[in-house]
Amino acid sequence: MRVTLGRLRPEDAPQIAGVLNDWDMARWLTALPWPYGLPEAEAFIDSTGPDEMAIRAGDRLAGVIRLTENLGYWVAPASQGLSLIHISEPTRPLYI
Repeated sequence: MRVTLGRLRPEDAPQIAGVLNDWDMARWLTALPWPYGLPEAEAFIDSTGPDEMAIRAGDRLAGVIRLTENLGYWVAPASQGLSLIHISEPTRPLYI
């Protein structure tokens, strides 16, 4: 399976809303409005900068990553356990 990073797209909003409106996902994230619906997902996509990217497994949105000094990411439940993200040490590069 090919994993790529790229810009979030407006058509990603329904999947983002579905994943982040699940409390088992949302409870692990900081500063996330609750409940999280389509308007929040659309606003998030509109506000993303160059450091916030979609993680895609094939053509499917697998998660989102923020590549700043405060690394942050989430992986959708359907994509968890597929070894998409490996982080070995904070001082070493991130491999996706």
